[in-house]
This record gives sequence, structure tokens and C-alpha cells, in this order.
Amino acid sequence: MVQSISDESEHDYVVKQNPLIALKFSAEWCGPCKAIKPVFESLQASFPQIFFGDIDIDKVPEVAQLYGITAVPSFVFLHNGKIEDKVTGGDLPKISVALKKLAGKAPTFGRGKKVGSSTGSSEPSIAELRNIRMQKYQDEKASETTKDSKVETPQKPEKTTKSTSATGSTESYASDFIANAAFYVKLYFATLFSLDARGTAMRLRNA
Repeated sequence: MVQSISDESEHDYVVKQNPLIALKFSAEWCGPCKAIKPVFESLQASFPQIFFGDIDIDKVPEVAQLYGITAVPSFVFLHNGKIEDKVTGGDLPKISVALKKLAGKAPTFGRGKKVGSSTGSSEPSIAELRNIRMQKYQDEKASETTKDSKVETPQKPEKTTKSTSATGSTESYASDFIANAAFYVKLYFATLFSLDARGTAMRLRNA
């Protein structure tokens, strides 16, 4: 599978993690780009030791400028981050030659076995390692996006309650008011029909 590179940081990560890289530069409006796309993807099966990437020049213009891309489709072949070959246009023979040349730079171990060939070995191929690294990069990127998108929910202010002392004070005031009102009503009627109003009032007050 050809890996779509969506930004400059992803490009830098790919270059850092993969010694052999084939990059296709294309655009949505480019007819030849669409025509060469399935052919480029089919070539990856023959070169598992090479990372195949696709970059849209309109979405990642800074990377296109980095490699001096002036037309699409264009192909850039990297070895340890350095340009080995560059093909402008969908020239399949030139692309095939550049891929073979780049594949020849793959490191070998033991009796000439190239990294990326899983025959007779339980170790993952370079293509599998590449997929693991890219998955790790995408997971880290998704985690950062999720973290940035979290919004802290403001805490609701705690409800304030009236103090017990204030409530008790209000109730005490109301009780005193009612008691005084009742006393004066009683005093009024007691003195109204009494011959000795002053004496009656004094007796009620001292009671």
C-alpha cells in the first residue's frame, strides 16, 4: 500500500525511519497522475524494501518545494534522506530503472540475504516494520489531536446556604413581634372597660 503523506512532519518522520524511499508527487486535478497511480502501487509488491509515498503538492506545498517539484507527476528516490534519482512525468521505464537502482542499495546480512525478505526467517520484513512504524506515528498523532481537542468543563459554583444564626435571629424577631402585638391587644381591651385603667395596665405589665 502506498502511504499518503499529509503534512511536513509526517514526511520528516518517514525520511528518518526509512533508508529507501520512493515518493510520487501528484495533484487532484492531474489526469496523468491518476493514470500512473495504480501502476506505481503495483510496483511496490516487487520492492518491499522500499517505502512508497504519495504527496499532493497542493496539500503539502512545502515538501514539493523542498524537492524542487515543478510538474506532476514527478518521482523522487531517496537513500538515507539524499536524492538518488528524480523522474519528471509518468515515464514508466525510467521509474522502474530508478527503483531497481535504489533497491540495490538495501543492506544485506548473512549470505547475501536482503533486508525485507522474510523467507526462512521469523523476523518481520522491512515492509512490516515500516507499517508498524507508520501505525505508531499515526497513533501518536491521533492521541495529540484528541488531547488538544479536550475542553475542560467549568465547575459549577457551590450553592450558598443561609447561616443558622441568621435564620434563628429572624425567627426570634418574628416571635417577639407577635408576643408584643398580643400583649397590646389584651391591654387595650382590658383598660377599655376598666374604671381604673392605669392600675389594670400596671397589673397586666407585671403579670
